[in-house]
Amino acid sequence: MSQDDLKNEQKESLKQMSPWGIGPILIALLLVSTVLGLIFSTHSALVAGRVELAWPRILARTLSIVLILYALVLWTMGAFGARINAKAKAGELVTTGAYAWVRHPIYSAFFLVSAAVLIWPLNLYLLLLILFNWAFMSLILKFTEESTLRRLFPETYPDYCKRTNRLLAMPPRRQ
Repeated sequence: MSQDDLKNEQKESLKQMSPWGIGPILIALLLVSTVLGLIFSTHSALVAGRVELAWPRILARTLSIVLILYALVLWTMGAFGARINAKAKAGELVTTGAYAWVRHPIYSAFFLVSAAVLIWPLNLYLLLLILFNWAFMSLILKFTEESTLRRLFPETYPDYCKRTNRLLAMPPRRQ
């Protein structure tokens, strides 16, 4: 396949992809697991996981606030700063701005808000739910959006994956 053919396929495939991707379903499942976790942590055997000491609770709530603020910045940069729709229409892989720090900044922001909500009550069982949510989101993204992007950008996407994390935003690794 020539470079022009590949570029045309990329443009057409990106036009056909929903701009929302798997997002609404993934975020809805994240919301449901978070809400159910909170409900069960106050009305079941999960109550035993609560930490009642004052200083850890203050620390947990401070961390929750920081995570929510960070998620807001990440979501804003991912949704508005990267001009993703314009680049997708041009058949380009977005790797700048928030996308230089994390492959899925918008999903990452929702994950961080969920984590913040689950950290707030400081229940050890809910901390396990954060790990479950991360693993679940990672698997879904790997086998949906990321497999499509690997097919559309076989030259650049694997290198991009080596430089950036899937859900946890951090400075990009140098190659």
